Amino acid sequence: MMFAVALAAFAAACSATRPPAVPTAASGEVAPENAPPLAADEPARKIAVLVEMLGDEEAWLRATAAENLGRMGPAAKAAVPALRKALGDEDRRVRAAAFDALTRIEPPPTQPAINAP
Repeated sequence: MMFAVALAAFAAACSATRPPAVPTAASGEVAPENAPPLAADEPARKIAVLVEMLGDEEAWLRATAAENLGRMGPAAKAAVPALRKALGDEDRRVRAAAFDALTRIEPPPTQPAINAP
């Protein structure tokens, strides 16, 4: 039941402010120049819904939420506390997805090269 609510909330967040896309005549796919613009608050709403999904009872849904947050990269910085909490999840897929997402959102600092004498 919680899955249906989370999925509906995510779908609403993804489509609430976007006008319909205009497909190209040749392929039926949406060309980048025809894609509708993102609303300024759309990423924040998606992040909020995905963070909520990290608390779902279904492990596959928690893992999917973490994966999608990772795909957003540094734009999903607000989700870092929830992803850190997910590192302690009982399901290994969720832990792995949360770890991967954190490395995409906050890449570890690179070590400077050590010059050999």
